[in-house]
Amino acid sequence: MTLVIVFSSCNRGPLFEEVYNFTDNTWQRIEEDLRFEVEIEDEEQRYDIDIPIRYTGDYPHQYLEVGINIYAPSGQENINVRKIYLVDENLHRRGEQSGEVWDYTFRLFDEYKFNERGTYIVEIQNLTGNNFYLRGISRLGLEVRRSKEGSRD
Repeated sequence: MTLVIVFSSCNRGPLFEEVYNFTDNTWQRIEEDLRFEVEIEDEEQRYDIDIPIRYTGDYPHQYLEVGINIYAPSGQENINVRKIYLVDENLHRRGEQSGEVWDYTFRLFDEYKFNERGTYIVEIQNLTGNNFYLRGISRLGLEVRRSKEGSRD
């Protein structure tokens, strides 16, 4: 697994963007919980939080189930479980296709409010079935942007 990090101070781009690339297009359930450290300087601002996913035609399920744990600097926890449907009701894969690869961005939260300043820890865990080696997932990440609705600019 490799990690790519991009930080941006531009209001148009992501405030935070980080992706993990999985070896052999396989997300290992036990060894590869994803951990992101997001620095929040403005607790009055609202943020949109996305999970960008790259997956292949080998992905065997209709959805990806993930655990999302958000830990505030004070230790307060926000724990969620989400099903990210990669195949729609008509059995079409979601996202932009390039050959046998799809890029799909899942909106985790609209206008999320971080309640304090400091470094938040966001963990994403693979909870999909009993798949300890989940094939077909090439990369997964986290993007945090200032919400247009909640923007103070």
